[in-house]
Amino acid sequence: MADRSTAWMWLVAAGALALLLAPGAVAAEKPARFTLDDVAWIAGGWQGEAFGSSAEEWWTPPSGGVMQGAFRLFRGDRTTLMEFLTIRQTDSGVELRFYHYDPQMVARESEPLQFDLVEVGEGRAVFDSSVQDRPGRMVYSLTDEGGLVVHVENRGEDGEVDEAFDVRLQRVP
Repeated sequence: MADRSTAWMWLVAAGALALLLAPGAVAAEKPARFTLDDVAWIAGGWQGEAFGSSAEEWWTPPSGGVMQGAFRLFRGDRTTLMEFLTIRQTDSGVELRFYHYDPQMVARESEPLQFDLVEVGEGRAVFDSSVQDRPGRMVYSLTDEGGLVVHVENRGEDGEVDEAFDVRLQRVP
C-alpha cells in the first residue's frame, strides 16, 4: 500500500512541476481580453480640422487580423504630416501602432509608437502605452452627432499628463 501512496505523490508532484515549468502552455489558452470587433466601428473615412489645418483619417474594416489606417494633416495644397497606422489582433489583445512621416516619407520615429487597447465601451476605445509617454494615451470616441474625437494625452517625466488635445472629425459619406 505504501508503494501506491508514494507513486501517487510522485505523480501529483510531477504534474505540479510540469505546470510550473510550462506557464506559457497554460497562458496560451487564455483568450484575448479584447478583439478587433471591439474597435471595428472606427472603420471608414473621417474629415475635420486640427491645429489650424484640415485633417483626414481613414480605416479599413478588420480583415486578416488587422485594421489599416492613414492620417493626413494638410493646409491648402500642402501636406504637413502623415501617419500610417495599424490596429492588430495579438494573442494577448489588440494593439495600435503607427509612425509619423513628413511629406517626403521620412519617419519621425525610429520605432513605431505602440499602444495596447485597455478599455472599450459603446463607441469608445482607450489605447495606452507602456513604451512611450509622448503620446502616452489615445482615446477614440464617437460623439452623439456621429463624429469621431481622437483625444491624445502626452505624459511628462513624472508620468502625469502634461499636454492633451483633441482631433475632431466627421464621417465621410
